Amino acid sequence: MRRGEQSIGSYYKEYCGKENVADFDGHIEIEANLGWVHFTPIKARGYVVAAAGTGIEAGTGIEAGTGIEAGLAIQCKAALKVRLRVFAGLCLWRIPTEDEKKIMCKRFEGGEIAYGVLEEQK
Repeated sequence: MRRGEQSIGSYYKEYCGKENVADFDGHIEIEANLGWVHFTPIKARGYVVAAAGTGIEAGTGIEAGTGIEAGLAIQCKAALKVRLRVFAGLCLWRIPTEDEKKIMCKRFEGGEIAYGVLEEQK
């Protein structure tokens, strides 16, 4: 994975897997302790889960059929859409910071924020 600078000052890893996750028919599970993982875009008919210590950043949007769960924050530059629930900042080994609980997107188009703080950016 390549490393680059992420907009909020941390580093991200660019997704370089073999599967096309722009329109994936299934669940997407991202390993723990990767920091930020960047996708352009990410869409799953199932759920998207980023284990503890991993956040999700998408250039154009995030969409999940059932829900999104991230060990750290979630950030996308366009729409965030889920059928059920969104969890951000599920850092289980310590109390997450306010930044780690952020769910940042241009538009929240559906679902419920079960844990985290929604920030819609203009």
